Amino acid sequence: MHVILLFTYGYSLKLWYESGALEREVIYYKRLTNEGNIKFTFVTFGEEDDLDYSNEFDIFPIYKYLKKRKSRALSYLQSFYIPFIIKKNIIDFDVIKQNQLNGSWISILLKILTGKPLFIRTGYDMYKFSIEDNKKWFVRFLYKKLTSLSLRYSDLYSVSNSQDEYFLNKNFTIENKLIIRPNWVLSAESSSIDSRNKNSILNVGRLERQKNQIELIRALENTDFNLVIYGEGSLRNYLLQKSNELNVNTTINNVVQYKDLLEIYKQYKFFVLSSDFEGNPKVLLEAMASGCVVVAKNIPNNEELIENNQDGFIYSNEKELKLLFKNFALGNIDFFSISNKARKKVENNHSIEKLLKDEIKDLKNLIN
Repeated sequence: MHVILLFTYGYSLKLWYESGALEREVIYYKRLTNEGNIKFTFVTFGEEDDLDYSNEFDIFPIYKYLKKRKSRALSYLQSFYIPFIIKKNIIDFDVIKQNQLNGSWISILLKILTGKPLFIRTGYDMYKFSIEDNKKWFVRFLYKKLTSLSLRYSDLYSVSNSQDEYFLNKNFTIENKLIIRPNWVLSAESSSIDSRNKNSILNVGRLERQKNQIELIRALENTDFNLVIYGEGSLRNYLLQKSNELNVNTTINNVVQYKDLLEIYKQYKFFVLSSDFEGNPKVLLEAMASGCVVVAKNIPNNEELIENNQDGFIYSNEKELKLLFKNFALGNIDFFSISNKARKKVENNHSIEKLLKDEIKDLKNLIN
């Protein structure tokens, strides 16, 4: 079986590498190739240097064949020509897989041109996110239309959690093609919870409004905990300035590669995800799998993953988070039990082995 994987619009292997995602994705698709006897061609929004980032797969960098435009409007307009370039240059493929909704108009047109089955995989719902992030009305309108078209033309459409499934069923007419495929994690040997850094709070994520690290910083005021963040974004200087004003010792590190991040989780006792909205958060799953004591905001997708006070902690506001930190400092919580339960839950429900088996079955069903 030969599958064309269309990257999220605008993403290249170079960007995957710079964001720390490349290593993780290569692990998954290499195993899909070997265990499912599937050939993948990656259609990326990169230039010819994308060919240098992986020798594991066939790479088809779009901007080797198209001129890269500085104008966003011209780039979008030009993207409607991409399906014709793919059809001309990539022969004998069986399935089109779209990675994330953004860019799905390209895969829809490719399906119309070739008649090949289309599998759209989403880690989060862009239309739902646009509402939660208070995007302008026309942005919400465009995402709604794109979602509607994608659901109409896809042969299989996956979401990562039951909240997105409920949202789509409520807002769209969907044939029997919607499935849940959550994010996966690698099983990891966990270091002893007592040997970890207990004086710092770990956070991993983009430094943007959605991730709400400012609430985390405010909750750490007048505590003895330090804050360690791995991430990049536009709010870096603002977060450091607020940390300084509130006398919170905050260190912000650049993005690291996937396997390095897995080792970092194992150094910390406490992990906090402060996001105001998420899909099926990989970093939370990775922290749980690595044995961290996890804390997350009380948004529905986090509450699917964490049973409060059993395998992690859920909070609703800064005051509750501050109280949790106070209890952590007192140490009168069975951290070992919470860490162990979280790790076992993720291993049972989010192992890479389970997701590989499901995707191989999904892809084979599309061509049978």
